[in-house]
Amino acid sequence: MFAEEIYRIAGLVQLERARDQDGAISFFQKSLDYSKEHDPRSFELRTSMCIARLWHEQGRRQQAQDFLSPIYNSFTEGFDTMHVKEAKALLEEIS
Repeated sequence: MFAEEIYRIAGLVQLERARDQDGAISFFQKSLDYSKEHDPRSFELRTSMCIARLWHEQGRRQQAQDFLSPIYNSFTEGFDTMHVKEAKALLEEIS
């Protein structure tokens, strides 16, 4: 049920503890794949923010923006929720 969140957190651990960006991306991709199969878009948004932050830190600003924008823009409600607010702030920071 929460496999996508476990994969996302494993990706964050890879970044923080192992400094393994490729390993982190691998876990983030598993999280996204699982989210898309089971349609919890909020998890997809959270994982997409992790990837966008990583790419932004790597200097891949446009790629980060292009990646995060579509999932953020797919939300039609819930703009007052923490994760949607964070995504908006991240997009503003990136642009």
